[in-house]
Amino acid sequence: MVIDTSLWLFDQNIRGKSTDLIAGVDEAGRGPIFGPVAVAAVIFPFHLIPDPLIRDSKNLSEKQREYAREWIIHHALSWSVVLVPHTEIDKKNILQATLEGMKKAVEGLSIKPDKVLIDGNHIPLGLQASLAIKGGDRQSFSIAAASILAKTERDHYVKACAKRYPFYELEKHKGYGTATHIKLLRENLPSPEHRLSFEPLKSFIFPSYPNRKILGQWGESWALYVMLKHGYTFIERNVRIQKDGEIDLVMKKEEQFVLVEVKTSGPNDRWQPEEWITEQKIKKMVKLSGLYFYKLGYREYQVRLDVITVKAQSWRKPIIKHYSDVIYGGESEINADDI
Repeated sequence: MVIDTSLWLFDQNIRGKSTDLIAGVDEAGRGPIFGPVAVAAVIFPFHLIPDPLIRDSKNLSEKQREYAREWIIHHALSWSVVLVPHTEIDKKNILQATLEGMKKAVEGLSIKPDKVLIDGNHIPLGLQASLAIKGGDRQSFSIAAASILAKTERDHYVKACAKRYPFYELEKHKGYGTATHIKLLRENLPSPEHRLSFEPLKSFIFPSYPNRKILGQWGESWALYVMLKHGYTFIERNVRIQKDGEIDLVMKKEEQFVLVEVKTSGPNDRWQPEEWITEQKIKKMVKLSGLYFYKLGYREYQVRLDVITVKAQSWRKPIIKHYSDVIYGGESEINADDI
C-alpha cells in the first residue's frame, strides 16, 4: 500500500529550521445553532511515521475519527482543545469567539511552538509566528490532526448534551440547523445552550402561554444547566418511580447525591413557583428519594433534597432561585445571576 505523505511533507517544508516545532490549529462547530465551537492545537515531534488516516476530519467516518484521535494523543508532543461556549459566541460573534479560542488553544500547549499554522484566512491578535492557510486541513498534517481533535471533542460534548436535553435529537445532527432540529426546537422551546445570535433563535418569540409540560421541561433544562455550571455532575432526569411520582433531576456533588424538584412559571403566570414548595411536596420528595435508592440497591448513600424555581419573564435569561437542602435549610451554593 502506498502511503500519502504529502500532508506531512507540507509541514516539513514549512519549517525554517529542521528543529522548528510546528503547531497546527483548527476548529469544529462554527455552523451549528447549538453548543460551543471547539478549537484544537497540536504539535508533533520532528521524526514521525505519519498515519495515513490523519487527514481532514470531514473526510473520515466517526469510527475513523475516534481511532485517529487516539493515535494523535499517543504520538503528539503536546495537544490542547478549548471549547468556547455559546455565551461567548453570542457575545462576540462566531469569528471573534473562534479566534480567541485559537489563541487559548495554542497558549494551552505545554510546549511553545516556533510556528503556528492556522486553518483559514484569519490570525488571532497577539499570536506570534502564525501563518493562515486557506484549506489548511487538506494540506497540513498538523492542521488536519487539530481538525480531528476539535471535531471529536465537540462531538463528545454534544453527545453528553443529548442526554441532558433529550428533546432535540442532538446525537443525530450534532447541533446543526437541520429541518428536524428546527422543528423540535420550536416544539420544545430553546435549550439553555442554543446560540441565541443565530437564526431561528435570534427571531424566536417565546409563547405567552406555553404548554405546561413543555414549559416544565424547559425549566428543568435551565436548572440542570445552572447546576452544571456550578460544579454539579448530571446523573439523570425525569426519573419515574412506579406510580409514586417523578424526580426531576438527579445530580451529584462529590459523593453526595442531590435530588432536585424544579418548579417553573410562565411569562404571564400570576403565581410564584415558590408557592408549590409545600410541606406535602417535601414529604413526597422524601418518599421518592427512599424509593429511588431502594430501586438502585443502595444501602448507604449521602443525599440532599433541593428545589429550584425558574421564572420565564425573560426566556433568554430566566430568573432562577436555588433552595438547597429543603429538609435542613442549607445555604445555596448557586449564584443564579451567573448564567
